[in-house]
Amino acid sequence: MIASRHTPGWACAVWLSVALLAIGAGSVSGQAFEVNWDVATGDWGNSSSWDTLFSPPQAQFDELAVISNGGTASVTGTEPDVGAIILGNNGGETGALEILSGGNLVSRVSDFLLTDGVVVVGNLGTGTLSVLPGGTLTAVGLTQGGSNDSTLILGGTAPGTATLTLSGAAVLERSVRIIGPQVLFNVDRLPLQPSSVLIAEITGSSHSPIFVTNAAQVIGALKVEFNGHVPALGDSWDIIDAGTLAGGFTTVDISDAGLARGLGVRVVQEIGGTNGNVLRARVENSLILMVNRVTGAAVVENVVGDPISFDGYSIGSVAGVLDPNNSAWTSLEDAAVGTWEEANPTATLLTETNPSGSSTLGADQSLGLGNPYIVPTGFGQTIEDLTFEYAIEGGDVVSGAIEYTGNHNNLVLAIDPLTGAGVLNNQSTFDVTIDGYAVASSSASLEPGDGDWFSFDDPTASLLTETNPTNSTLLGSGQTLSLGNLFTPGGTQDLQLEFSIDGGPLTQGIVEYTLNLVNPADLNMDGFVDGLDLGILLGSWNTTTTPDMGELNGTPPVDGLDLGLMLGAWNPPPLSSASAVPEPTTLLLALATAPLIARRRKA
Repeated sequence: MIASRHTPGWACAVWLSVALLAIGAGSVSGQAFEVNWDVATGDWGNSSSWDTLFSPPQAQFDELAVISNGGTASVTGTEPDVGAIILGNNGGETGALEILSGGNLVSRVSDFLLTDGVVVVGNLGTGTLSVLPGGTLTAVGLTQGGSNDSTLILGGTAPGTATLTLSGAAVLERSVRIIGPQVLFNVDRLPLQPSSVLIAEITGSSHSPIFVTNAAQVIGALKVEFNGHVPALGDSWDIIDAGTLAGGFTTVDISDAGLARGLGVRVVQEIGGTNGNVLRARVENSLILMVNRVTGAAVVENVVGDPISFDGYSIGSVAGVLDPNNSAWTSLEDAAVGTWEEANPTATLLTETNPSGSSTLGADQSLGLGNPYIVPTGFGQTIEDLTFEYAIEGGDVVSGAIEYTGNHNNLVLAIDPLTGAGVLNNQSTFDVTIDGYAVASSSASLEPGDGDWFSFDDPTASLLTETNPTNSTLLGSGQTLSLGNLFTPGGTQDLQLEFSIDGGPLTQGIVEYTLNLVNPADLNMDGFVDGLDLGILLGSWNTTTTPDMGELNGTPPVDGLDLGLMLGAWNPPPLSSASAVPEPTTLLLALATAPLIARRRKA
């Protein structure tokens, strides 16, 4: 103990056991002085931010820094070396450290060898470490663990390079986000863990890899996101640049990548880079498995780019919603395509391989696989958990996209984002009786108005609720109810729908956004004026009926004048929309073709 800096009584309260720092990238021999962050937010270099009367923790005094009080320490200049850093020490505790532009901090073994210079991002609690553009952090090693929310963030869109240099290993077990090309992340070894998620936030034509001088053991997930850059077929970015590479990412998540339909991201290992071997993420065309919710049909498609040859594929479902029987799944073996062979089909996995050849799909070509997706037998039973993988030349396995088509087995709230109009539609093939619903918006993008049902609370821009305490409303298959202009035009598309069936618990519905929702000629309110609407009009020909059945000019019966109005508003979907199924918040509705039984408009 150094008496001039630590009094005996204070020191007894801040001893840190060796066990707390036995964290894989190094270990502490003996005991070190623990200095705790003592404010909500502040500058690392301000001595009043720590629970001592002295300057910030320093390696020369065998001191380590602990930030676990929910606060955030900011490094804005060059600070004295620290002996170690722990962010989020105990369970339930949080702590954050950010190295801002101009900030420079070194974590090293202390002068009396009582600290190991390791940065711990989440020991038992939650830690967040951010090195922003222009900031520099140097340490012996880094371990990441604790709660699942522990995060390492490197880089940003501001000028300057974010630098993190480790003379030892980076043991990463949680989320690591690398933003843009201005990051310099140098480590000696990189043992990624199964629970790690490496997020590549790509902002341009180049990206910053993790530079590993020696061995990189790769596992866990890679998530690819794009910020301000539109990816194109053939683009590629280095993700890890290492002396040696072993393993590979278990999953590649492109759910938030915004790729054009038919494009995917494939990770390949190649010779090159700074250290000799690189893992490179490349935008390639990939196969899509189209699955129809209503019929259970499954079709493999290549929609863009070069031909794709594959000699194996598998369709998986954890919930077991696959039908392995030949009457449902028409395998390529069943269809006598080449030398394909089935491999023990089950309700959770359908697999085929081609031991002596392959099948090739050019752009706009497809192969049907029958109807292996089990069609629901009751309202709301749909489980959309399918996975699709296929093997290409060389033995690489590629994760293909899954696109669900057809109506949902659920209630759908369709919103026109330009007008704010909302329509509640029962897209299932089953009738359902509801006695209440709620529409919520965390961004307050709702337009409250008076409804004709009893309201639990006064309607607000964040929540609209209605219930019918004495009765209920039957929504037949395909039937719609207009809810008026409940959405703020141009607002944030974050609406959520819940509803009650016959007094039961609230059930999650689906919200989708589609233009031209209230075009009078769009009789089935699917956002288009096409053959489905024409069929409704012709079915009511020469009858006296309502506008939603084809009486468009207000002068019964339904005749050539109404037909002329419909043809004048003709607006069929693009050819690709019949098979394209984007994310739910942008999906164009495919409403049922049955006549609309009733509408209700709010004042």
